[in-house]
Amino acid sequence: MMRTEILRDLQAALLDQLQQAWPALLRTVADGLLAQADKLGGSPAAAVLLDARAAWLAFDAELRQAWFEQLQRLLERGLQTAFRRDKPSFAQAAGHSLSLQALAEVEQELALERQIAQFRSAAGEALNELNARIANLYHQAEGSERENPFRPYVLCGSLALGIDTLHLQDEIGSALKKAANQALAGQVATLYQGLNALLAAHAIPVELPLQIRRQADSAAPAPHAASPALPATLSAQGRHLPRSDLLLRWIQMKTSPDAARQAIAQSEPPHWLDSQLNAGQLLRELFGQRPGGGQTGQAPFTTYAGSTVLASSIAELEQSVAGQADAGDLRNHILEHRARLSSQAREPSERMVVDVVAMLFEFMLHDGKLPSSVRSQLGRLQFQLLKLGLFDPTLFAERQHPARQLFNRIGSVAIALSADDPLSDGLGAAIRHLVEQAVGAPHSDVALFERLLTGLEDYLRRTMQHDDPRMVQAAAALSSAEERSAHYLHAMAAMRAALDGLTLPARLEHFLLATWPLAIERVGRDDAAQARNCRQLVPVLVWSVQPKTSNSERMQMLKRLPELVNLLSRHLAQARLNDAEQQDFLDWLVAAHLEALKEGHARAGASLTELEARFADFMLGSEATGAAPDYPAGLAAGFVAEAAEALEGGLELLDAQFDALALPDADTPRDAALAEALKARVLEQLKTGVLVDIAFGGSARRARLNWISPRAASLLLTIANLDKPAALSVQLFRRLLALGHVRFVESEPLFERAVQALLRNADEMEQWARQG
Repeated sequence: MMRTEILRDLQAALLDQLQQAWPALLRTVADGLLAQADKLGGSPAAAVLLDARAAWLAFDAELRQAWFEQLQRLLERGLQTAFRRDKPSFAQAAGHSLSLQALAEVEQELALERQIAQFRSAAGEALNELNARIANLYHQAEGSERENPFRPYVLCGSLALGIDTLHLQDEIGSALKKAANQALAGQVATLYQGLNALLAAHAIPVELPLQIRRQADSAAPAPHAASPALPATLSAQGRHLPRSDLLLRWIQMKTSPDAARQAIAQSEPPHWLDSQLNAGQLLRELFGQRPGGGQTGQAPFTTYAGSTVLASSIAELEQSVAGQADAGDLRNHILEHRARLSSQAREPSERMVVDVVAMLFEFMLHDGKLPSSVRSQLGRLQFQLLKLGLFDPTLFAERQHPARQLFNRIGSVAIALSADDPLSDGLGAAIRHLVEQAVGAPHSDVALFERLLTGLEDYLRRTMQHDDPRMVQAAAALSSAEERSAHYLHAMAAMRAALDGLTLPARLEHFLLATWPLAIERVGRDDAAQARNCRQLVPVLVWSVQPKTSNSERMQMLKRLPELVNLLSRHLAQARLNDAEQQDFLDWLVAAHLEALKEGHARAGASLTELEARFADFMLGSEATGAAPDYPAGLAAGFVAEAAEALEGGLELLDAQFDALALPDADTPRDAALAEALKARVLEQLKTGVLVDIAFGGSARRARLNWISPRAASLLLTIANLDKPAALSVQLFRRLLALGHVRFVESEPLFERAVQALLRNADEMEQWARQG
């Protein structure tokens, strides 16, 4: 075998091992960061580790994609320059844009040499053997780690460069790189043992020329290859199949072991995937994914529904299957009739859609997270989804496509179906009813799936919110608390804007920013006129404590004081001040007024007229001078407590139990951008009926999300063995999720699981094909 072919085998084997090791690496890094943060308590360093953990878990797919891209680039460079005296810079390598300068910055930033030393120590003798075998492969008399394309430098550097693509804050990125490299170091010996075994299988010795022969090595693991793990049928015949048939058979054997005993039936040419195309890359383009793992929002293919023969054939098969289907039918009918459908397709893109929809259903029909009854119902939508995909490529390119959302929502709520769940019978019937509507519809289009999705959401809201009086009352109470909190935040923001630039006593500034807006909000619930009076009091109060330098000002102040004190006294209680706190503030105010009225002040403050002009917008209740966020960053605790008290103990307040875990505000624009990205990911998953596991009452309990507020600030849960609704702010939910105190039972939606499984298997098939 040629050296180039052996090196390509090594490259494919390393990438395959790392693909398989990624889930374990993901858990190890997350657990390690959490353990380190726990040891540091509530320190800023602990917050950095927790933010790093949140980013690691939220962007795992993007990280893996970016890491493998950087790793392949560094490997390509290593393969080009091994044992060459004239080593071109990496920037000159064809097809690569990564420069040595960028990598040097990573080395300087991370002290990469320390990580490399850690890798060398962990790899032990396996790295020395690999260096020697690579030297023998190049017919060199002396081994050198620097000439080894798979050296620790490549693994550490590529992982660090992959993490850099997230553009995290420096300290968060550094913490993540350190933790990730430490976790990977724990697996490096196994990685190098696999490469050594593969070289041994190609008869590449470990002994270099002129070296003293060592004692026989301990038994090495079997050479790493994908084919022994696959059925012998595929290993023997798979390489002779067209690649589209090979991919389909590969997936069929993964999802249904019985497929291995079936004969491999080749489809008639032409095929939509030939030997010159990479299956994983082509499918990623179909699903609208950028090379870095993001979404482009559009597919590069235009599909056609103009073939009347194909359309007629789909309609005939749909009617035939509908007449034969039973409650437990989990057959992939598109796959069974693939030859017929493909032969009648007019364009390669149509044949591709037939195969892609068949493969997606192969994963969904065998998804063990869902009850078989729900999978069989979703299976009845095979031809509806096929018809939709043939004229609407956005089905594949857009995660938010109504058809994908419908499958995902059914999957997310169906996980909870069980004999002891009182909602199971009704929910199962509702899913069957939705499927009946789809099957009976004359056309399969976006509008149909939008109607079905709306119907499902309406059913979930009705059964999980409106049909439960306790949930209705709790949702109304929390909505009111959010509304009041928003009014308070608006008043506080407007107050801050009006006070900007004024020099005030610290006691008065705190009172005006934190206390008096509460009074304005509470008074305004019942009496808008009194709320305006409370607003109009502010410039008078500010003016009253400023030095008075003339008798006319002193007389004006003495006339205004009774009304000022009377209004304050009437409404201080509304600001949640007890009797002692109210008296303390009034005593301070009397002392401030006495000081202001003293003679001898050299410099006067602003006049009352000037201050009233400054506070004009605030006094009118305008929010233009200080708009609050679109929704409160966190509900003011007092408003929620009032809501719970009004329900007479019928609401469990989880925020109070996790008070120490409040989410800190972002300090920099980059932190804020990361926080917004993480928040968007969480909000995308927070839907009515979704299940989570939450640490509550000293144990992990299963909980169902019943309601999320219109402002997306708070939610209501039904928790196992808790006889009342539980309220939790979305802000704290995100924090608990980052800390591991909460987890979604379904980490990825059903349709997206199928897409990722398809892409992963396409990559595995390509690696297997390259190895042979």
